[in-house]
Amino acid sequence: FLFLFLFLFLLFMMESKREESMDGSGDHEVSKDMKKETLRKKKGRWNLMASNPVANMNTSSNCIVVGDVTTSGINKIIIANYNQNNENSELKVYSSGMLDQTCNIVGKPCGIASFQTALDKPAQVLAVASSGGLYIFKNLRPFFKFLLPEQPINEDERNLWIKARNEPNMDLDVLESSLIELRMSDVHLSDRSLEFLATSKPQKQNFVSSVKDMPITSTSIIVSLCTLSKSSTNDEGVKMPVLGTEDGQVYILRPGNFAAVTQLNVEGSIACMCTVGAFDLEYRILVATRERNVFTIKDGKLSPLSFLLPAPPLGIDRVKKCILVACADSTLYCYSTKGKILWQSKQPAPITTLVPFSYIPKMIRGVLVGLQNGEVRLYDDKDLLDVLQVDGPIAALRFGKVWKDSYSLLAVTTCGKYFSYELRRGINFSPMSFQKGPPVEQSIRINVPTKTQLYVDQTERERTNPIAMHQTFRKDLYSLHNLVARHYFKALKSALVPTASLDDVTLAVDATVQGIGPSFRLSLVVRNLGKNVVLNVRVALSWNQNMYSIPIARKPIPRLMPGVPITLNFDIKCISEETESSPIKAQVFTTSRSLPIITAIVNMPISEPLMSIR
Repeated sequence: FLFLFLFLFLLFMMESKREESMDGSGDHEVSKDMKKETLRKKKGRWNLMASNPVANMNTSSNCIVVGDVTTSGINKIIIANYNQNNENSELKVYSSGMLDQTCNIVGKPCGIASFQTALDKPAQVLAVASSGGLYIFKNLRPFFKFLLPEQPINEDERNLWIKARNEPNMDLDVLESSLIELRMSDVHLSDRSLEFLATSKPQKQNFVSSVKDMPITSTSIIVSLCTLSKSSTNDEGVKMPVLGTEDGQVYILRPGNFAAVTQLNVEGSIACMCTVGAFDLEYRILVATRERNVFTIKDGKLSPLSFLLPAPPLGIDRVKKCILVACADSTLYCYSTKGKILWQSKQPAPITTLVPFSYIPKMIRGVLVGLQNGEVRLYDDKDLLDVLQVDGPIAALRFGKVWKDSYSLLAVTTCGKYFSYELRRGINFSPMSFQKGPPVEQSIRINVPTKTQLYVDQTERERTNPIAMHQTFRKDLYSLHNLVARHYFKALKSALVPTASLDDVTLAVDATVQGIGPSFRLSLVVRNLGKNVVLNVRVALSWNQNMYSIPIARKPIPRLMPGVPITLNFDIKCISEETESSPIKAQVFTTSRSLPIITAIVNMPISEPLMSIR
């Protein structure tokens, strides 16, 4: 019996374990996926591929690009590194985080871009904007050079330099003051005049002697470079370079012969630009100037809609239907296409750069914001998706596709360090839940209505100056009482009120007008409001005889009893053909007083014209 009991107990335990394993198989798979996701979060979204603390990089975000410029089929990172000691710079090509190739360039570049010039030519060209020209490289070899057209010279400036050439003993102080006056009057001076004003006073004579025989020219300087898709909105395809100059000129060049297709002018000096759309379909170019203005170029025309930024811009990009602008007040602003501010995000440190972020596998289009404390923040609209800490203040950033689903982030610090990160595949981005300090909406100023603002201002003034306001109120009230009493006494004296009290006699007159014209009936109701009987009262009318005709204008009242109203009717006829009216005065007299006791002014209605029916 004991062995039988043990055998049954073992069968029961084995069956229960089998059922538990079958029920928990699904939960086990879910927990396994959660463990994988937790492990990914612990490892981080970014994998450090390469770093060089002694790279001695001196560049900006506009001088970093990801593209296939060596026809190898693999995108590489190209950096334009300019030297502070001399005028020569160099292009550095990095592959897999390691330096692969270098190329010397002339001048200090302000931006570089890689793009295709034709669909049948898969090889990309590299465009380098430096000073007043755009230099095109094929296979990292010089191929073409585009120079900006010369700007017209002001006639007054030209005459000053002609005078300096013809008069060897010309007073240079007069020349300097004249050029300063031209600059103060918003005249775009040439390079020669600007260099003359910047030269020290002992060297001005030598400078004038060396340049006075040369022809005077004025060339602009490229300060911003970006690309615009030609026929497709995809990242890949033929693109057109877009140039922004110091004097506010915007050039769109052809991808084949690099000739200017569109040229526009905006007010101010351009700080940064971004493009969206395609040239053959529909496109927009957002231009931010150093004067804090943001202009929109729509299909080759300057849009009248523009808006003012609260601080100088550091970077601009358009995400969906929003315009994101990083400003020098450590704030990331979001505006609508019409210039209305939607939201703003205060950063924990000053912003140094802003670059676009496009991650196609997860369909994420946002921006990367570099901060001075070494943080790289990823924003998708107003959601903060990720924060990456870099060793050193951020000077330049660039995110791009290197190979198939492999995406890399390049970060350069202000001290010249170089870091290359790879975004882990299959990673998911979600808004970060933590929030430090008050919500962002609390710093957005509410548009208070005008009446509400006036009420708030008045309440604040009453709280700060109650004694002075009360004294002013008492003074004004006393003046008003005095003025009303004077006018009332004057009205009583001249009997211009419909109610009068004199020698225990109180009378009141009411008037009504009947009719639409030209015949009217005026009804006067005279009341005795006193306690005594009033004898020998007469009522007379006074009117404009060119306007009305009244056959009987005077009527007597022999006896006016207290509390008994007397009604007097007067027939009035309008004899004027003009569409206007004139008041009629009704005056009440007694035999014991020469002046009227009461004067009632009746405003007559406009008479309707007399119509004849046949």
